[in-house]
Amino acid sequence: MKIIHFSHCNLGSAEASTAHVMEFADRLRKRGHDVIVLAPLKGIYKKETPCKMFYYPYINLKGLRQPTAIIFGFITLLLLQGVFKFDLIYIRRITLDCFPAFFSRITGVPLIVETNGQIENHEYEVPIHFLWSCFWYPMLKLFERILFNTAFAVTADGDGRLQNFKRKYSNSTEKFNMIRSGGIDLDRFYRINK
Repeated sequence: MKIIHFSHCNLGSAEASTAHVMEFADRLRKRGHDVIVLAPLKGIYKKETPCKMFYYPYINLKGLRQPTAIIFGFITLLLLQGVFKFDLIYIRRITLDCFPAFFSRITGVPLIVETNGQIENHEYEVPIHFLWSCFWYPMLKLFERILFNTAFAVTADGDGRLQNFKRKYSNSTEKFNMIRSGGIDLDRFYRINK
């Protein structure tokens, strides 16, 4: 299977999210799939990997990072689809980006969404925080609904999270599946003491 693993993570960092993305992609590759990892050009993944790596540009200015990453990521997805003809797009839920769902609808490539938290957990990560309840939260709920409704399958790594999503999306509970992450390979992840 040709799988595109689409991410907004800085793969040049030593963060847990980087370790998770690359560990999962490597496991898919070891199972015989042709895996391409697509991430923003915030940093280059330096460790050896059997996966093909592609990076998309973004504008590194406050207020433009996320919007330009979303736009350039989507354009790059479409360009790579023209070359590789993917069988599946896999994302770790990118809360502020519903373009993977649009990509799936336009191309017919099935979307798998891995959940990595709930919208409420991101309340203090948004700019202009006082707009949380009247703008950010409703917008993020809409984006989540678009992603989940488009997805062929949605995974959760905890029973509580799985049950919560099944309650919120009771008309499509068959899409939701439990997949334990299996932890993080500590050789890839180095905690930074702050």
